[in-house]
Amino acid sequence: MKRKLLYVALLLSTSATSHAQFGNLLKKKKTTDTPEQSTTPATKNDEVTNTVSDNSPSKTQAWNIGFDREINWFNLTSLGTVIVSTDDALYSLDPVTGKENWKLDQFAKVSKANYNGIKGSPYIAILEGSVFNMKQNIVDISQGKVVCNTKELGLSYVTKRLPIPNLGALLFAGQNNKGVALMLVNLLNGQATWTINSVFEKITEQMVADPLYTNNSIIIATNRRLYKLDATTGALQWKIDYDTKTDIPLAGQKVVSDDKESTQANDDSKKASMKETMAAAVSTVFGKFVTLNDKVAYYYNTQTITAIDIATGNITWPKTKLDDPIANVLFDDNGILVATDDKKSELMLFDYATGNAKWAEPLKIAGRISSIKLTGTKLAVGAAKQNGRNMVSVVDIISGKSLTASPLKVDGFILDLRIIDNVGLLYRTNQECNILDLNTGKEQWPKSIKYASGGLGLDKGDLTYFIADNSIYEVNNTNGNHKEFASKKFGKDEIFRTIELMDNGIVVTSDQNVAMIDYAGKLVYHAYHPAPGISTFGKIMNIAAMGVSMAASASEGYQAGASGYGTSSYKNGMERADRWSNVASAAMSDMSKRFKASANAKNYKLILTKVTTTDDSGVGLVRVNKQTGKVDGKVVLDDKKPDYLFDEIDNILFYKDGNKKLVAYNFSK
Repeated sequence: MKRKLLYVALLLSTSATSHAQFGNLLKKKKTTDTPEQSTTPATKNDEVTNTVSDNSPSKTQAWNIGFDREINWFNLTSLGTVIVSTDDALYSLDPVTGKENWKLDQFAKVSKANYNGIKGSPYIAILEGSVFNMKQNIVDISQGKVVCNTKELGLSYVTKRLPIPNLGALLFAGQNNKGVALMLVNLLNGQATWTINSVFEKITEQMVADPLYTNNSIIIATNRRLYKLDATTGALQWKIDYDTKTDIPLAGQKVVSDDKESTQANDDSKKASMKETMAAAVSTVFGKFVTLNDKVAYYYNTQTITAIDIATGNITWPKTKLDDPIANVLFDDNGILVATDDKKSELMLFDYATGNAKWAEPLKIAGRISSIKLTGTKLAVGAAKQNGRNMVSVVDIISGKSLTASPLKVDGFILDLRIIDNVGLLYRTNQECNILDLNTGKEQWPKSIKYASGGLGLDKGDLTYFIADNSIYEVNNTNGNHKEFASKKFGKDEIFRTIELMDNGIVVTSDQNVAMIDYAGKLVYHAYHPAPGISTFGKIMNIAAMGVSMAASASEGYQAGASGYGTSSYKNGMERADRWSNVASAAMSDMSKRFKASANAKNYKLILTKVTTTDDSGVGLVRVNKQTGKVDGKVVLDDKKPDYLFDEIDNILFYKDGNKKLVAYNFSK
């Protein structure tokens, strides 16, 4: 018991940071808004779609299922099936018919935290037991079959569960009756390929990175060492001492599930329990392996980076320890670009073969690095300062020397950076857009494009279209020319929140509005559907979603801005490592079909509004076709804060009606 207590204390201390997500994301506000009238302030030449007319098609229930016990939560899996957790069982439902695919009575009242989707696979992990007796059930969601149970496989409890996709397996660390154990489980048959007790010396030694499978070997990292094991037998091939700190999870961890949650899935005010915290900690990582050619493995954690000869375990270049935590690593054609994370960050470039720094000294950045963009040999690095001002450094990636006398100053969080030859640095933030002269730092446009909200943009060839309050701007990325492409005032003074490029125009949306502007700048349609007296909550949610989108956009620019993520060797190697290629099943085939179909799944927007039909009226949802702006389906839910999810691929709406009933509306019929 003492050993278990020691491990639990260590595990909890290392996972606290990563579990802030279990608290409230948003505090809901009371609202006294009254329902708006179904009218839109007319502007000249506007083409406004009728909001909710009686002649728009009303959708009747495709099916409804009443459960004996209360529904705790429901979601949509990567297979398109619906998972429902109740107080008496875990169910899988066919989305079209509502027919029960399977029911697992042993998983009654499973919390969201104890239900872990395994990304890219048709498997989930369901955790059961107490803190000191926690077992993992791996379930094939296509069949409702428990593939394996770690307790039955001999593990008294599990401390880590990490995937090896291209081996079709999971690697578990924990304890069995012989002591500290490591177990590889083949998900095709649910059997342990091997279990070994000769690797880890103490229970406090824990895996800290997703394993790397290469040449029939598995390389793993713990907080103490790096190991290479034979994938067939588990036999130790080599080990080297290598510490990895477990106080801060590795930045940019991958999403661990493909499931889509309902609108109220995170409406939970309680704090995560110790059990739920440990449930999430089983997949938390603090380091990462990368291989480009199956000969050398690069390993980095929050403090160090090194390269290892896969065959021998020899460190091919010295372990490089940095003064500050590593924020990100980019594998570029010119070398390995490492960015640190602190109030004053540093940027370094290392040689692939030797590990030697390719620059005379690290480039010091005044702030926390938020974005990187490489154009030719010119590297633009955006950084955020604590005072809210943001800086951009422009660097020659070959020499590491700054190409500007001092960092360039911009207002707002940086969303995009581009260096235009003979013009300057084009930048776009969540507050402004302009071009700066690389020599003087002066603004090249007479007046910056300023906005209170916006900055999200998309490329179409050499042009970028981005939103700025109630306007769309067009910027030519080859010469810096720009113009206000279109402007439209939305109903209830809502501003543009999302932007999408479609074949016949640009679609912008807010909570209650959808509009399309064609590529000549002419308004095609504007559909406005008033909020049903709860617009405040909707606006809060939408602002939060926009914040997430901006963060994702910045992260994408940061990670993909340098050419490394576009290098064929890196891309092919990592895609191969992340693919569940050895799990050839009907479920994987279904997942592949859904993935391909998802490309055409964004043609509709659901809007919560006041709905009137020939038989009923009340709060409900309308589905607006983004191509036409017309309502092509509506349902009355009579619920001002409905718990629902919409499957954009099969066009089915799932709605929790009361505490024990799930209802489906098929919009494709």
